[in-house]
Amino acid sequence: MSTPGPDVRPPDPASGLESDAEAWVAHCLGAPLHTARVVADSPRSHVARIETPTGTYFFKHDRILAPAEAVVLDRLSSRCPEYLAPVVGVERERGWSLTRDVGRTGLEGAPTAVWCRVAEAFGRVQRDEGTTPEAWIQLGCRDRRGMRLHAAMAAMLAQAEPLLPPDVARKLHSLRSRTEDACRILAEDPLPPTLVHQDLVPVNIVLAGAKPVFLDWSDTVV
Repeated sequence: MSTPGPDVRPPDPASGLESDAEAWVAHCLGAPLHTARVVADSPRSHVARIETPTGTYFFKHDRILAPAEAVVLDRLSSRCPEYLAPVVGVERERGWSLTRDVGRTGLEGAPTAVWCRVAEAFGRVQRDEGTTPEAWIQLGCRDRRGMRLHAAMAAMLAQAEPLLPPDVARKLHSLRSRTEDACRILAEDPLPPTLVHQDLVPVNIVLAGAKPVFLDWSDTVV
């Protein structure tokens, strides 16, 4: 869902939301906000925890990376909603998303059986999305397939080397041929390219009963 409005302004300390986002959130919820508290604020994103009489929600403004998490959630919510926090609303152009709270993460130190279940579930998402890599790239996901990954790594290292101690720069330079070979093997692998979350760590996974729910899709690439 989308509503017109002015450019985003700084968060209002009283509400915890960017000033023009509060009305959008209330519109998505169909009710006024009870409280909103900032839980994360950086150049990359702004996140607020919203309490209402009907439950708890999270508003996120993804500020930098393309595509915004809102774009990823908008597509995945119709394809694998069982592995996402319920999506209440998205504003793709502004990078806004509103999701229902699904509980706290708690997978630090989880037994191997739990991690196997998590890996199997995320594998299902990757299997299904491996049929549509071009659609994700058209939406703005960075293309990190095979030799494109090597080109991105080479560009990153070229920028970094002048800033590094000489011995570290030489070590990195010596690894270039190995990374090129590895990326070539990846490019020739029969497994199809698919979504990579890039931040699949315990804090971004919630067990809702026995089912894993995956959070924070801001770094998604193909």
